[in-house]
Formats: sequence, structure tokens, C-alpha cells
Amino acid sequence: MVNWKVVRSHVNRKGKQGRAQMAKRIFAGKRVILTGASSGIGWYLASELVRAGAMVVITARRGDRLQTLRQSFGNPQK
Repeated sequence: MVNWKVVRSHVNRKGKQGRAQMAKRIFAGKRVILTGASSGIGWYLASELVRAGAMVVITARRGDRLQTLRQSFGNPQK
């Protein structure tokens, strides 16, 4: 479980670089299920979670957009 008070406090002190490092520590190797990943915030969040090392399951109504997102990760797994 993530203690969000600690996360917010760390993010405020460390800036953008610190957020990226913290995301890697929190999400590396974790499994994340993300709905609404075919556009907007969901698309961005999926990209960031993958970059942080999380194993992301993406879902959305628009399958063609999910295929595009999956291909952008460079991982052909379904």
C-alpha cells in the first residue's frame, strides 16, 4: 500500500527529477490495471507507469488505440 502523504511530501521537496525516481521506487515490478488508457490522462499515465517499470494491464473501449499504445511500449505481449 502506498502512503500518499509521504509521496506528496517527497514530490514537493524533490521536483520533477525526484518524482521520476520516486515513481520508479514505488511502481517498479508492480502490477497495475489501468482503465481508460486509450486517450488523454489514461494514455499518459500508462506511458509513465511503463517507464517507471510497472507491469501495466491497459483497458479501454477503443481497441485500435490500445494497440497503438501497446506498440509504443515496444513490448509485443498481449
